[in-house]
Amino acid sequence: MNELAVANEQLKKDIELKEKVEQSRKELLSNVSHELKTPISLIGGYAEGLKLNINKDDKDFYCDVIMDETKKMNKLVLSLLDLAQVEAGYEAFLQAILTK
Repeated sequence: MNELAVANEQLKKDIELKEKVEQSRKELLSNVSHELKTPISLIGGYAEGLKLNINKDDKDFYCDVIMDETKKMNKLVLSLLDLAQVEAGYEAFLQAILTK
């Protein structure tokens, strides 16, 4: 009976932890969506400016902005991929614990 109570308590903690991770994941997705919205808008706006055949000085500036924003978005996406790998490992870990 004691072993069952201990296992039950551990299961409750595991479920609580999983719920916290899920909430954090939802918040992260919301934040990432917000963080990607601005650079995408900037890139679109500056690309439109380039299409309008702006002068040489402005063209260089527009290209620099597009490249900077692209680098920021790439860094964010790479961070998300790293997080996905960590989360996949964590999910496998939890699954192993729960199936014991």
